Amino acid sequence: MGKEGGTRGKPGFRRGSEPDASEVVVVLVPSLLAREAGGQGRFELEAATVREALLQLPVRDLLFDERETLRPLVNVYVNRVQVDGVEGTVEPEDEIRLVAAVAGG
Repeated sequence: MGKEGGTRGKPGFRRGSEPDASEVVVVLVPSLLAREAGGQGRFELEAATVREALLQLPVRDLLFDERETLRPLVNVYVNRVQVDGVEGTVEPEDEIRLVAAVAGG
């Protein structure tokens, strides 16, 4: 992705290239991942699938392994419904939310 648009542009887009709000999906990441993304927890991205949206995130290497398979402890919700896998399509204005599963004992 190119240079950020500063404080006034939409996150993930260069100034002057921001799509209309009706053309983007919103991706929300948990606070731990937001810290790794420079403090940004909300991204507005153009994408046709969940995978396409997530691969645009600056934390994509934390979400996917070297084969671009979603890591097991990452849960994905689209419009508050958990989805299996990341191949599903998304529509403009859909909300993708990432939730990190807690493991250990």
